[in-house]
Amino acid sequence: MKPTTTVFSHTPPINEIGAATPNPPDIEQINAAIDRQLKVVLERLKVAPDYFDKRQLASRLGISVRTIDNLMKRGLPHFKITSKIVRFPRGAVDEWLAERMVSACSRSVRARRYRLR
Repeated sequence: MKPTTTVFSHTPPINEIGAATPNPPDIEQINAAIDRQLKVVLERLKVAPDYFDKRQLASRLGISVRTIDNLMKRGLPHFKITSKIVRFPRGAVDEWLAERMVSACSRSVRARRYRLR
């Protein structure tokens, strides 16, 4: 009787030193996994909070919490939940800031006025 041998349909590639290298991962599977993870990250970035607390708003605007307190006195829209808890609605804050946006042209006119005096 003749011994049976198993023949594999795929033999792993052999590198320069004669060792078998593992099969490379399927590039399509890698791309699909990256696409799935990218979609998850982009969905998380799209979701912005509806309300900010003082620290979040200060961080977002790049100013101090004390400046936020001063802006509240000047009319920055906010809700006072308790005496110490304050929330700022995102849309109202954006509108309030947009109304007060100063163009570069008006700043230069104002600067020239002060220089002339």
